[in-house]
Formats: sequence, C-alpha cells, structure tokens
Amino acid sequence: MFLLVKHLIKVILASIFLIILCVQVVIGQTNNDSTSKTTSLIKEGITFIKNGELDKAIDTFNQAIEINSNLPEAYLSLGVVFSMKKDINSAIANYNKAINLNPNYAEAYNNLGIIYRNSKEFDIALTNFNQAIKLQPNFAEPYFSCALIHFTKSQFDQAKVEIDKAIELKTTFFEAYYLRGELLREKKELDLALLDFDKAIKLNPNYAPAYLGRSTIYYQKGLYDKAISDLTQSIKFGHNLPKSYSRRGLCYHTKKDFDKAIDDFTQAIKLSPKLAGAYLGRANSYADKGDFDKAAEDFTQAIKLNPNSSESYYDFGLACKQHGDFDKAIANEDIAIKLDPKFPQAYLARANAYAEKGELDKALVDLEQAINLKPSYADAFNNRGLVYSRKGELKKAMSDYNLAITLEPTDANAYNNRAVIYIKEHNLDKAIDDFTQAIKLNPSFSGYYYSRAFAYKETGNKDKAIADFKEVVRLKGDPRAVEELGKLGVKLDTNK
Repeated sequence: MFLLVKHLIKVILASIFLIILCVQVVIGQTNNDSTSKTTSLIKEGITFIKNGELDKAIDTFNQAIEINSNLPEAYLSLGVVFSMKKDINSAIANYNKAINLNPNYAEAYNNLGIIYRNSKEFDIALTNFNQAIKLQPNFAEPYFSCALIHFTKSQFDQAKVEIDKAIELKTTFFEAYYLRGELLREKKELDLALLDFDKAIKLNPNYAPAYLGRSTIYYQKGLYDKAISDLTQSIKFGHNLPKSYSRRGLCYHTKKDFDKAIDDFTQAIKLSPKLAGAYLGRANSYADKGDFDKAAEDFTQAIKLNPNSSESYYDFGLACKQHGDFDKAIANEDIAIKLDPKFPQAYLARANAYAEKGELDKALVDLEQAINLKPSYADAFNNRGLVYSRKGELKKAMSDYNLAITLEPTDANAYNNRAVIYIKEHNLDKAIDDFTQAIKLNPSFSGYYYSRAFAYKETGNKDKAIADFKEVVRLKGDPRAVEELGKLGVKLDTNK
C-alpha cells in the first residue's frame, strides 16, 4: 500500500492557500507597513515553493519572521518547505512554533500529523490528526490521514468510517476514493472497490495509483486485457514503475504471452534489481516457455532475495516437475511446506511428483493433507482419484471424481477422468456423456475427442467415431487419429 506521498504535496499546497487567506485577513485587519511587508514576503515565498526554489522560500519566510516573529503562518510556511526538503526535525520545530503562536491552528496539527504518519509514529500522528479534527470538524484531510493509518494497521472497519467521512466532507477527494477502493479490495468487496477506483479516475484521469489499484481488481476478475490497459496507463504516468511492469508481466503470463511477460519482468528488474517477485514472475514465464535453464537461474535469484518465500520454492518445484526432475521438485516442495505447513498447493504439487515416481502411497498421504487443509480443494480430489485409479481402487477414484465435479463443475479434466472409470466399468454411454461435457468445457483439447471417438467406436457408432477422429486431426494433426480413420475406411489427404 502506497503512503500517498503525492497527497502530502497536495495538502501542503492546500496549506499554502490557507496561508494566503490568513495573510489577506491580516491585511484587512491591520493595514500597516510591517504587515504589508510580511504579507508580500509570504506571498513571494509561496511563489518560490511553487517554482521549486525551496532555499529562496526559506530565506523569504525568515525575512518575514524578522519583521514579525509572532506570525504563525510564516512558521507553517517554513514547516511546509522543510517537509518538502525532508528536513523533518526543522519541519516539526516550525509546525510546533506555529501551534504555540496559534493553539487553534488545525492545518499545523494536520501537517505535523503527516510527518509522524510518514515516519510510522502512528500514535503521535493520530493525536495530531484528532486535534485537527476537533479544531476544524469539516477538515477532510485529517480524516483521510487517520483512515490511512488504520488501513496500514489492518483496522479496516475504523478506516472505513474515517474515509467515508472524508468523502462526505469533500466529494471531489479522489485520493480518498482510491484509498477506499484499496480498503474494499482488502475486504474482498471487489465490485464496490471497482466503483471507487472508477470514481477516483473520473475525478482525476491522471491519478496513476487508481489505475494500478483498478488493474488488481480486473486481474482478480479475469479481465486481463482491461488490467493490462490500466497498467499501461500507470506506466505512462511513471507511477511505481517496477510494480506496474511486474504486474503487467503477470497479466501477459496469465494470457500465455510469455515473450511480453518476460520483457515486462525484465524491465521491472532493471528498475528494481532486488524485486524478488519480478524474478519469480520471469522464472515462471521462462519455465512455461520451455527454457528451464533460464527459469532455474531466476528461481534461484528470487529465493536468494527472499529466502523465506514458500511461493518461490513451490513454483520452482512445479517447474522442476514440468522439466521431469521429480526429485528436485520434491526437494523444493519440502522447503515450501517447511516454510508454510498450511500450504495445500505445495502438498498437491509434492503428491504429483511422488505419483510421477510411482510412489503412490506417499502421494496419497500428501493429497490427504491437502484436502484436510482445504476441504473444498477440487484439484486435490481429482488428483487423488487419479492415484486411486492407478492403484485399481476404482470406487474410491469414482467417489473423488464425483466430489471434484461437485466442487468445480467447470473442470473438464474431472469429467474426462470419470469417463475413463466408466469405460473400465463398461458403461460406455455415461463415458460418452462425460467426454461430451469435457469437450463443451474445453472444445480445443484434442484428447477428449480422441477418447470419445474410441467410445463411439466401441458402441458401433462409426459415423460419430469418424467425426471425432477427424476433429483430432484438425486440432492436432495426430497421426494416430489418421491411422484410426484408415481402419474405419476413411483416407485423408495429409499433404493438404
């Protein structure tokens, strides 16, 4: 979660505007030479701030103080400049001086609170923000800052109350809509979060954090193209570039556009060489692209940068299994489980590696643990069904496939696996029904057509068997299907 440093600058500019108003009030009350001079100096100093000439601003405000040392607006102005120069001690001293001169100075308490908030001294920050609210109940910024602290501390209900109040007081407060969007995302209220990110962007189309936040919602909803579009906007605005590139890389990886994913992860690494997540993302893209050696290098670097990441070991284990190195896969999943004993996916991954080695009893132990940790884990039931099937325990396999389908009705593999059991039980009609359902769910996978073709052939439905074998040839050009068609009296011109 970003600390919204840019919002600090906005609050500072708001403080400057209030300084101008206060100085103008002074002019109206006591229009003498000294007041006119201090007013002119403060305005001149504010111009220097806006132009980025901070040292000249400090000199100018000090000149105003030499004329009138009891002007709180001058000390507030100095506090603003020192905050911008990251001279925190001087900023605090000047804000406190402003408060000593004007104990009702809500803006000074607010700015002081921002300093303590950014230095993570949250209790002191909250004291100052609450004092600002007490002095000026309609001041939206301290409510926002309180919400930001409570969000950082995962006190979401309290943060929600405060951010709602900030938005009620200031309906154009786009940073507040952004923060509430992040809060609602943490609470898994994705549709409401999306509305707030939309509102933040509508209020300020150049506010990059809202694009980054909204991209996360789009990714979680599977709207990868929209996520990529928002991340591209975030990159365009130069916002948190390593994270923006890394997240866009993840989107491309999910879309199986591995080259673009690798390019984005590489850019993130160039910008932030210690960003472990970018190495991990690039490693997975290399692995899925089939370049195991480069993947292994990146997995190793990700683990070096973050040795306590169970996810890195888990993903490395998956890549090792994919590469056919089952022992190394098991070794990596061992570490993942040691780091996080409640990691059901790691148990499933290790079980799959054991199964590949033919160690079916060890695989069953891990699958049982995965299911204990996550009773709704459809993949674990499906894979346990496969192990039972290999052991010849068909009733147990059928039971697990039924559970897998109940838990995840869109899993084509579970229907396919259950169909195989039906074939072993000589229940070809039910097998065909399950193969058909698998094809509906994943019509581009040739294996389901191939299996159904044999089922049709066994039932004597030659025409449908031919149609399925032809579809296998169309999808994959599988010579086995061409051979089967020849047995059925169909010759294809394979030169086309």
